[in-house]
Amino acid sequence: QTATVNGTWTTNPAAGTTYQIFANEVTGAVSAVVAHPTDPNVIFIGTIGGGIWKAENAVNGLDGIDNDVVPDGLIDANDPDERFKWTPLTDQFPSLAFTSITFDPADPTNETIYAGTGKASSSAIGGKRVGLLKTTDGGDSWTLINHPDFQGLTVHKIVPTSAGVLLVGLEASNVGTPSEKGGLYRSTDGGDTFTKISGNGADQVDNNNNATVDEFAEF
Repeated sequence: QTATVNGTWTTNPAAGTTYQIFANEVTGAVSAVVAHPTDPNVIFIGTIGGGIWKAENAVNGLDGIDNDVVPDGLIDANDPDERFKWTPLTDQFPSLAFTSITFDPADPTNETIYAGTGKASSSAIGGKRVGLLKTTDGGDSWTLINHPDFQGLTVHKIVPTSAGVLLVGLEASNVGTPSEKGGLYRSTDGGDTFTKISGNGADQVDNNNNATVDEFAEF
């Protein structure tokens, strides 16, 4: 649903089924929503099985105003140009299951967005867990960030903190054992490389190069 400026809610067809876009194909539940920081017309959603979708007229289709550059006297749902429309953005990637979407606050153009893949459904059905997607042009094109440590793990949280710095929280498995996977990772180059910064205290590796393995400082 979409809230209007006066506090009312309007149901839109991208939530659940996509019958106005792709002939009743089901996207699955909406698992992530993010609004553009400065443009109220732009909204991105991530679904548990239908990829990432973008709306570019979230307000224009609900505001009771003729928003056409050349006014045609038609308003909101009565104007095909103003109706709420969703566009799929990531159908070409190996996973259409998304858990999180976030804008990079360090990008003043608001064109950089990160999205995490993984299982967000309570059912046994879910998409592939293949890491992150990144766009630097507002969703027109995306790059898959498939770090080896991310394969097979759900991305639970993405937190860009400053220019090039990115924290990623992953599903954890085999915690406290040498085969532990997941945890918290950090990138300082916009996702090109990542370093694990949690769960290093049980991997039998000298992670801080002090000739001692799994000491307290590594937890």
